[in-house]
Amino acid sequence: MHSSLLFGSKWTRLSNAVAAGTTDINSSAIDMEGFTSVVFATLFGTITSGAATSLKVQAATDSAFTTPVDLVGPTVTVLDTHDNMMSLIEVIKPQDYRYLRLVVDRGTQNAVVDAILAAQVHSKKEPTSQDSTTVLDAIVSVSPKASDSTLTSTTTTFTNSTTRSNMTRRNAS
Repeated sequence: MHSSLLFGSKWTRLSNAVAAGTTDINSSAIDMEGFTSVVFATLFGTITSGAATSLKVQAATDSAFTTPVDLVGPTVTVLDTHDNMMSLIEVIKPQDYRYLRLVVDRGTQNAVVDAILAAQVHSKKEPTSQDSTTVLDAIVSVSPKASDSTLTSTTTTFTNSTTRSNMTRRNAS
């Protein structure tokens, strides 16, 4: 049996592109209730020579991050040679905190951040719904084939979800 990454996960865009600069970037908060883990994807653009850039994950008991704490462990140092690369950080079973966010510490020189994304995975309740403010569409295509007149494609939206499934079947002849 094949499992679907979309069916049991929730994807959110936590930060749009941020132009070159040295100010820190705090992503939007994500609520971990109902999920076991999250993968943060940070996409970089141009990083100026000599830039001192790093990533860390912060946690809080409230979505406003009134009293944020840095999690021990999930940190990344981004070198000035890492232009147009991405960093992936996964946090599994965060302890004592419901809300997480990613922080990009941009110091000394300019660093462009193209986007920060989060994929909350291992949902305790499937199917999950995607964040309609940042996800245009989520579709799972099962056994797709090249288009021809002998095939029919059926798309179904899962109950209590925004994720859709697409099945391709051969027409009766």
